Amino acid sequence: KHMQPWYLLANISIRKGDLLLQGSSEKKALYEEGIATLSEYTSQVQGLAEPQFVIATLYQTIGNAVSAKEWADKALLLYTPDLATAKRAARFYLTAEDWPNAVFFLRQVMSGDPANYSVQYDLAKAEFLNGNTQEAVAIVERLREEAPGLVETDPEFLAALEGR
Repeated sequence: KHMQPWYLLANISIRKGDLLLQGSSEKKALYEEGIATLSEYTSQVQGLAEPQFVIATLYQTIGNAVSAKEWADKALLLYTPDLATAKRAARFYLTAEDWPNAVFFLRQVMSGDPANYSVQYDLAKAEFLNGNTQEAVAIVERLREEAPGLVETDPEFLAALEGR
């Protein structure tokens, strides 16, 4: 699992792209170079979900929802519990507004990092948007005790919880 060199190589293009305006053709081309590098890596280590979630996120960033979903679907089939991969997947699914998968991966992240209050807060929102209002309320109540002030930073979410 020699991931680091592949990520370093891909990041050369991605970092250059990060400096450019969203939607520019140059940014897209540089991200696609990063995607090509990571795609080559996934062909060599076909059993890893993490680089596939990275590719899905890159496609998501350049606005290619179809390719993003294809890569995420492949990654989901390969996923085995791993904190780094769960973090990448949670980010992808939150952005994609795929609440069931976001909930699953946020819970995975919490199992490896239970004191991460921002992840717990994201989980509360994802649970709410997934229709699990009681679970969202329970998480918010726990956060009010353990991380005072955090949930109060989003009065709209609190109002939505109280309105249900």
